[in-house]
Amino acid sequence: MVYKRVLPFCIAVLIALFSCGCGKTDTVETNVNAAGTTAAEIPEAPVTIGVGAPVPDGLDAPEFDSETAERLGRITSDIYGKLAFYYQDGFIYIFNSDRDLLFTLDACGYSPNYQETPVELHGDDVNFDGHTDFYLLENRTSQGDYCFFWLWNKTTRTFEYYVALSSFPSPVIDAVNRTIVTTEILNADQLLRTVYRWQGGNITAVSNDKVSTHPQQEDEEDELLPGMKPEVADTRVLIQDGHVLSSVLLYVNENTHSRWICTIEDPNVVALYEDELNNENLTHTFTFKGVSPGVTTVVFRYSTGWDDTFISQKILNIQVGTDRLLRIIETG
Repeated sequence: MVYKRVLPFCIAVLIALFSCGCGKTDTVETNVNAAGTTAAEIPEAPVTIGVGAPVPDGLDAPEFDSETAERLGRITSDIYGKLAFYYQDGFIYIFNSDRDLLFTLDACGYSPNYQETPVELHGDDVNFDGHTDFYLLENRTSQGDYCFFWLWNKTTRTFEYYVALSSFPSPVIDAVNRTIVTTEILNADQLLRTVYRWQGGNITAVSNDKVSTHPQQEDEEDELLPGMKPEVADTRVLIQDGHVLSSVLLYVNENTHSRWICTIEDPNVVALYEDELNNENLTHTFTFKGVSPGVTTVVFRYSTGWDDTFISQKILNIQVGTDRLLRIIETG
């Protein structure tokens, strides 16, 4: 009869042990990050393939292979911190700093180095909802640069491809005015500058203007002395951006009084840090630093500086991010 007394006791012990941790499940730490995101905004667990990731039905993402995957770059997310991006077989794989796979996204036709386009990954709050989105340079054409955009969806808690933005030439995110500014090269003489705003979750054009790349100027032929010919400028531009101090290098002619003169549309966004003319290398380098986040246009004119006439000009848009890093886009 002893076993009848012992059996209930053993069962009770087993139940107590199981409830105290034998069935322990994994938990995710939900500290508030540096951007001020609350614990409630942190996903309860990493997103896996097919759960919250926009991989279309019928498409099976291959298992990630570090040997064949191509690295796209890194961004900093307001929710996840540092994220590393890779491309493999038509999919984008996103890892956190602990090397956990968080997202597997359909690349939606994006391919690194398409038509020799360099790989460029950018993280920014594209729709100004307080969360980090990302976009990849897809193609660089004579009309402008075109990108693929993925926006963070707070409801599905994943990045979703936003097709409308893929048709925007040379887009610049203006966080100060909460707009997206595009510049399309129409022809050798005209640019189309369009400003967009988000309205009701959709991107809408609010203004567009055609800008001449050759403002009206008097014909210089009549002012030339006998035997003189119009001077021709070398309009090649070398841009080094992505830094706190970023530079633009232009070429000058030998034995001439002409030089490049720089005009900044909004000095509250960008300031000229250094202006260096090198007569030995026949180069003129302008170095800029960011003053505050925003976008401004910078115009370079090759001129003697004696009057308002000029021989040639180059137009650039300079964007200053919240991290004070500069992005420079040639528009004309």
